[in-house]
Amino acid sequence: MLRWDEGRYGISSYEMLQNKNPFIVTYLNKPSFDSTKPPLMHWLQAISIALFGFNETSVRLPSAFAGLIICIVIMSFSIKRFNSFSLGAICTLLLLSTPDGFCGIHHCVRSADYDALLAMFSFIAIIYFFLYNQQPEKQKYLFLTFVFFTCAFLTKGVAALFYAPGLFIYAIIKGNVVPLLKNKWLYFSIVFFVFTVGFI
Repeated sequence: MLRWDEGRYGISSYEMLQNKNPFIVTYLNKPSFDSTKPPLMHWLQAISIALFGFNETSVRLPSAFAGLIICIVIMSFSIKRFNSFSLGAICTLLLLSTPDGFCGIHHCVRSADYDALLAMFSFIAIIYFFLYNQQPEKQKYLFLTFVFFTCAFLTKGVAALFYAPGLFIYAIIKGNVVPLLKNKWLYFSIVFFVFTVGFI
């Protein structure tokens, strides 16, 4: 059965479903103060439990789907951006074959932890920010960057923002900082992020 943190997270998600309270993460029917992260992962696990029953597979399913989506995004990005199926396949195989990493047993796509979902949302957000810097006229890429960073924040809190300095440096390198600061969609996206995170 489940080990370490994921067992506790699975129980919390099951209790969320039983108690019908999507905003308070509990453990043994008491508010959980050991893990004070936002509830998005627990929502997804609760949905999985409701569909497939309370078992190891259903608790781990959101992480597994996150890993699958990351691989699909890598393949799709390689094909669309570089017109190369082989590049996407090589990158995906390297990711899948990292020892005790992406497909290991600790904090990965095979466990019911926060990290796989955090990686998926953050990775997609970074891809959209890259695309926005390549095509600044496409405002939807900037907004989608914030949508996925919001999902990442709702998964594991402030850990979602660790990439922000690197993205800012990338925008400087691309010469897009001033246009970005003048873009009304930046401020609309920030309001969306703050309002959503504050509401949850």
